[in-house]
Amino acid sequence: MSQEENDNVFATIRWSTLDIKSIRPDWSDERVEAVAFLIRRTLEERSIEEGWTIMTDLLDMFDNIDMGKK
Repeated sequence: MSQEENDNVFATIRWSTLDIKSIRPDWSDERVEAVAFLIRRTLEERSIEEGWTIMTDLLDMFDNIDMGKK
């Protein structure tokens, strides 16, 4: 990511092993770590896909609102 792209970032999503543990509290730390490694790429890809849908839906709400600037 270039510096210009980095400067324009307005939303960041982070997941941690603690999030997995909150959903699967009975799992061992070793299992949580292993699964986190295995699901990382798919979670990232699906989050991006859903993010585009969510962002489009949110932006659509502003199409007919005069914000004073385009």
